[in-house]
Amino acid sequence: MRDLVQHDITGKTNNMQMKKTLLLLSAIIAIFGSSSGQSYEYDCVINFESNPCWGIYKIDTSYSMSNWHICKPNKQTFESAFSAPLAILTDSTGPYRVNDTSSFTVQLTDHFQCWCMPMIGAFYKMESDSLTDFGMIELSTDNGLSWNNILSNDIIPDGFWLTPKPIFTGRISEWTEFFAMLPNVENIDTLLFRFTFISDSVQTGKAGWILDDIKLLIHTEGAPEIVIRNEVSAFPNPANNTIIISHAAFQNGLSISVYNIQGQLLYNHPMQQAKTEIDMSQFENGVYFIRVFGVNTNVVKKIVKR
Repeated sequence: MRDLVQHDITGKTNNMQMKKTLLLLSAIIAIFGSSSGQSYEYDCVINFESNPCWGIYKIDTSYSMSNWHICKPNKQTFESAFSAPLAILTDSTGPYRVNDTSSFTVQLTDHFQCWCMPMIGAFYKMESDSLTDFGMIELSTDNGLSWNNILSNDIIPDGFWLTPKPIFTGRISEWTEFFAMLPNVENIDTLLFRFTFISDSVQTGKAGWILDDIKLLIHTEGAPEIVIRNEVSAFPNPANNTIIISHAAFQNGLSISVYNIQGQLLYNHPMQQAKTEIDMSQFENGVYFIRVFGVNTNVVKKIVKR
C-alpha cells in the first residue's frame, strides 16, 4: 500500500470508450470556450503508475485499516488493470473484508486562478452483494468537514452525466466508464473526492471494487458565471424531429444554441417566448448540447436525437 502517493497525469490509451469521452469533452470545451475566450486543460488521468507529478493531485490511502491497495491486480475477477500494470482495488489478492468501511481520497489543489465546472470520471469493475455491499464517491469542498454523494442530483444533476449514471454495487465484469460535470463547484481552493467501499457481516468471497484511470478536468483561467437553473428544461429527450426548450422564468434577452459533439454550432436563435420549439429533422441521430444563455442564465442540456 502507498500512502500519500502523488501521480502524474497521462492520457495514454487507445480505448474506444476514452475516445468517445474525449469527443464529448471537446464539445463542452468548444461550447464554453467559444463564449468566454478561455481554455480548459485536460491532461489528468491518474493511472497509478510511478510517473513524475506536478504536485496538484494526491492519492491518500492512509485511512486507519483501509482495505484499498495500489498494486498489480491478482484476482480471478480483477485479473489486470485498465491501463497496466497498476490500479487501486479492495485487497490485492483476496475477497473484500466483512463489516468494513474502507476509504481513499483524491485531493485536487487549485494552483490556478479559478475552478469552472470541473469534471470527474474513471474506469471501474465491481463484484459485490447487490445493495448490501456497495461503493460510494463523495465530494468535499470544505477540506473534509462535510461530504456529499456525487450520485445525488443536488451534486450532479442528471443532465450532467456524460456517460450513463454509474451503479457501484452488484456485478460489473467489464471495464465501465463514468464521467460527469460538477456544475455547482466554483472558486474552491481544494476539492476532495472520497472513494468508499462498505460491506456487511456476510462473507461472500467476492472481489469488491477496482478503479483505474481516474480522470479530472479543470479550467485554468477566469470563466463566465455558470448558472444552473431547474427552470430550464428540454423535452422530449430522447427526441425525434423536434425538441421544446422551456424556461419557467423566461425574460427577454435569452438565446438558444445547439452544438454537436464536435462542438460545431448548428443552430443559434433568440428565445422569444417561454417555450421554443426547435426543428431537428435535419440533424443526424446522436448526442447534442443545447445551450440557453443570456441575462443571469447560462445552461447546457445534453440531448439525444433518435
